[in-house]
Amino acid sequence: MGETYQICECRRVTNTQIEEAVKGGADTFDKVQAITHVSTGCGGCVMDAIKVFKDARAKYLV
Repeated sequence: MGETYQICECRRVTNTQIEEAVKGGADTFDKVQAITHVSTGCGGCVMDAIKVFKDARAKYLV
């Protein structure tokens, strides 16, 4: 993992938390949202959150 940075201001979710959710088996963005609550506030971070999810999925779920 690289540098940790905040993705979701409303729910205070970091890229690392999204990656950890994926490593723990969250294979859909809905599952990541259920675990981390990312992008469940204003929704302004949804595109960034999805990118982190997709990158983590490609890296950790083969």
